[in-house]
Parts: sequence; structure tokens; C-alpha cells
Amino acid sequence: MQYLLRRLIERQIVARRADADFIRRAITDAYDITGRVRAVQGDTITDPEQHFAANVYGRFTGDGAATPGEQLVMLDGAAEGQAWELLSTIGNELQVAEDADLVAAGVAVGDHYEIRRAQEDRAIDWFSKAALRVIIGYPSDPASAPCYSVNFEATTEQSRPVGNVGRRLPRAEAAEPTNELRSRWGERYTVQCVAITPDAVDWMARVLLYVYRTGIRLFDRHFEGDTRAEFGALRRIDEFGCFVREFSVHGTVDHMNLEVLDSFVDESAQAVPNPRRVV
Repeated sequence: MQYLLRRLIERQIVARRADADFIRRAITDAYDITGRVRAVQGDTITDPEQHFAANVYGRFTGDGAATPGEQLVMLDGAAEGQAWELLSTIGNELQVAEDADLVAAGVAVGDHYEIRRAQEDRAIDWFSKAALRVIIGYPSDPASAPCYSVNFEATTEQSRPVGNVGRRLPRAEAAEPTNELRSRWGERYTVQCVAITPDAVDWMARVLLYVYRTGIRLFDRHFEGDTRAEFGALRRIDEFGCFVREFSVHGTVDHMNLEVLDSFVDESAQAVPNPRRVV
């Protein structure tokens, strides 16, 4: 699983880091703010399917500083590709800034739009320029960042459904002793998202989480449908001057031990039944 994780991240993240659509989809967890124009007048679009509780995407002024609104981008129609800064998003109305005339620009009823956030554009730009890599083991110096660090964190034997591994047990009085080979283990793997800035770590973590969710069947196949995952809090690695968030995935697997060290077994000794097993 450790090397499978490495290959998965290399192919699904590192190889696709210049794909703006993929990065945007992953950063938003495939939750794009898209809609359809139901009415348009002057600088305002109406979409009854939207219910903006507050002006979360529009221009904001507070503490003497102004924060620009997000971008309203038209996806099709005569105005396809055109974009405007959002002045406000309240209820089911989206108003653009600078008194723009959306009708004159070609926006019409039935056209589709998307709200694009500045944070996503920053993430897309960072991924396209970052020398991102995947390593097995923990980062050893600041030059390792940015990277995904894949590690086999822990394993714990949970049960032996067929008895003690490798112990020779008689099935019946006249039967030959058999080697019991199967046991169940809990395994945990971690992937550290390491980067110089907290924002970059957050973007790496979001994309990794998206890949995990879309590839859950792969993990369930390894962990026999018992997959669990979690993300740790952001922390700083002081000696490297980097930040890190740790993703862990764990579950149970059955191990079949194909080689049993019979050379250590005294064949002349009487076989002793396993008291934990009812034969």
C-alpha cells in the first residue's frame, strides 16, 4: 500500500498539477458555484435556484480596507469567457461591479455562469509552478519541500482467525499436522503534506483528500471495505521552517504467510493444540 499510495499521488496529483480544471475541482471538492441565468437586467442576474444567505462572494469593506469580490464568469452563450467582479450576492441575485451592462455584453436568459474565487486561482498558479514530488520516508531537510511524504506508520495484529501463525496443530487423531498461516492485522499509512507556507499545505491537503475520496474503491479493496481516514491539524516543523498536515488512512487486512520457518520446529516433539482454538 505504501508504494501504491506513492504511485497514486504521482499520477493523480503531480502529473496533473498543471491541469487548472482538475485543481479547481479538487480545491472546491467538486462543489463549483455554478448556475443558470433566469433573468438579467442591467448589472444584475437573477437565479431562483440560488439562496445566498449573505454577501459572501461580493465586495467587502471593513476596518478601512476593501476586499474585492469574486469573479462571475460566463460559461456559454454570446458572453462566454467574459468575467466581472461581483459587487454583491444576496438571496437569488448576483450584482456585478462598476455598473456593467450585462445585457449589452451578451448575457441572456438560459446562459450558464460560475463564481470563481481568488483563492482557487492562487492554488492553480502555485501548483503549476511548484516543483512538487513524492518521497518514501520522512523529509530530511528544507529542500524536500514541497512534497508528499508517504510512510508505513504502524501495524497491529488484531486476531488469528485460524489460530497461531505457523504453529503445527493436529486436525484429528490420525491426520497430519497442518501449518496455520492466516492472521488479521490493522495497518496505518500516513501522507504528510509539506510546504513552506500554510496556504500551500492547505491546498496540497485538499487535493489529496479529493483524490482519496474519488479513489475510495481502491482503498476499500486493500482494506476489505474497512477503510478509515483522517487529517491532522496544521503544525510547523521548526528545524526546517516548513509547515505540515498529516493525512492517515487505516483499516484491517488479512495476511497469508506463505513461508513458515519449519526448520525451527522440533518434529519429534508432540504437537500441542492451540487452547484458543476449538477444533
